[in-house]
Amino acid sequence: MDLFVSTRGFTGRKDAIRDDSRIGDFRTVGGVSNFSFRLRSRRVEIRVDVLDPQGFSGTRSGDEFFRFVWDHYSYDSNAGRMAKPEVVWYTRLLVPRVSYRDKIAQDIENGAPVEWLDRALEIAHRFGTTRVARSRALEVTTLLGTFGVDIPSTAPSVGDPNGPRRKD
Repeated sequence: MDLFVSTRGFTGRKDAIRDDSRIGDFRTVGGVSNFSFRLRSRRVEIRVDVLDPQGFSGTRSGDEFFRFVWDHYSYDSNAGRMAKPEVVWYTRLLVPRVSYRDKIAQDIENGAPVEWLDRALEIAHRFGTTRVARSRALEVTTLLGTFGVDIPSTAPSVGDPNGPRRKD
């Protein structure tokens, strides 16, 4: 489960969560704070990621990234505002921990379209994080090769040094 908050709300929200007695294992790595929480008097390991937009905004402001996601890569659902997979993958590419790239590879292995990775790289291009995102996208394709998953030729920009096919 991920919680995406505005740049202005991130510090206050993070502090409020950390101070809640039901919260355990609170840590922050690369724009993501995560924790587990207690449910009905026992610790249930449900990981919640609290995303700081500033950690993903690259050369722009965290508020610009938050607004971009709100306007272009999220939608209303019965459960609340939901992020589209492409932006989720973009954030996973920027988090330093390899486990986030493994999640992308598992999604593709389970049938998610590899084109989402191209769209994640387009987002990276928009926010000036292409170098890091492309390098980590290549790690994803390496993982997929290890899993025996073929990358279709419809996703050439993952390894293309000229960047995404579409302009912002």
